[in-house]
Amino acid sequence: MKIKAVIVISILVLAGCGSLKLTAEGMKVKLMRQDPPIECQQLVDLYVEEDDLAEAKTSLRNEAALKGSNYVRLDALEYFRGDAVASGSAFKCNSLGSVSGPS
Repeated sequence: MKIKAVIVISILVLAGCGSLKLTAEGMKVKLMRQDPPIECQQLVDLYVEEDDLAEAKTSLRNEAALKGSNYVRLDALEYFRGDAVASGSAFKCNSLGSVSGPS
């Protein structure tokens, strides 16, 4: 019985560990290497550190959303001392219909 309990608890703990999830608001943030449209207003510069590059991009989008941004210009995405580091500038844009390209 104790072994089953330990296995179940281990599975639950491991299930809680995983990649960083993109929030609903973070999904609304475009992450691009190009400058935003001219009418966008810069809000803040962002810097995040995560375990891998995908998580760093996700974290950047989530952080931007918390600041009221819907567009991030990705300035850097690299590994530094064992961590994935991302930095960029968050913008608030009224219309993003003309912005296209890979994120």
